[in-house]
Amino acid sequence: MPVDRRDVPHYVVLLSEHQSYSLNADREVLTYGVSDELAQFARARGNAQSVDDRLWKPFADQEGLSPIDRERFCCYRIVDGGETEEQLQHLINM
Repeated sequence: MPVDRRDVPHYVVLLSEHQSYSLNADREVLTYGVSDELAQFARARGNAQSVDDRLWKPFADQEGLSPIDRERFCCYRIVDGGETEEQLQHLINM
């Protein structure tokens, strides 16, 4: 069965040990509090970015992120578009 892309975490935001999120490609929150496995995977993928731009504004506003949190390099993109259905399903399961 094909993976519903809306269910796949594309971004992981790690603000603190107790404040983390996974978001789909549209930057909609999928989960509050990510697993250790997903957090480690995100960090291993490298290149953290901030959520301080117009594309991230709806998420940051909805979650009430402070200006300091928005500027932190705490967001990791974990999908690049070349993943197989099996890999995407694994991300969902993490």
